[in-house]
Amino acid sequence: MGSWAYATQQDADPEFAAKDLGYTAFPGVEGGKGDPANLVGNTNNFYSVLKKTKHPEAVAEFLKLMYSDEFVEKQLAIGNLPTTTNTEKFLDTAANPAYSGYQFDLIKKAPSFQLSWDQAYPPAASTPIRQAVQQFFSGQIDADGFIKAMQALPTG
Repeated sequence: MGSWAYATQQDADPEFAAKDLGYTAFPGVEGGKGDPANLVGNTNNFYSVLKKTKHPEAVAEFLKLMYSDEFVEKQLAIGNLPTTTNTEKFLDTAANPAYSGYQFDLIKKAPSFQLSWDQAYPPAASTPIRQAVQQFFSGQIDADGFIKAMQALPTG
């Protein structure tokens, strides 16, 4: 889950978020092949920009703003965790410093990080990804069918 889950809980039920909400890493599988320190998902809002954007200067200014110290501090204050090069110096100002520090440490120590598919592919791939997942879990396609659907995704 993304770091915004804490902000959502804090908004929906501040007492629960402050007193009872816990967190942990996804459990490893004994004898599994992966490294349990690897991560997958999204930490906070993710901005991706096409290399062929028509407005590179505007994009650069937007990203400077969205990763500024002021932005990072405001995100942390509501419970979100932007994973930027300047985040660590503001962790003690977070809505829940223990939670934000725990999550930041997982990210910092991860040997590998895989962004969620719906963020790693262009918008045109969003519907085919969701359709293939739905078809796989409903038994309409098998593993080979799912692999073929993923291999057919638009990449540009």
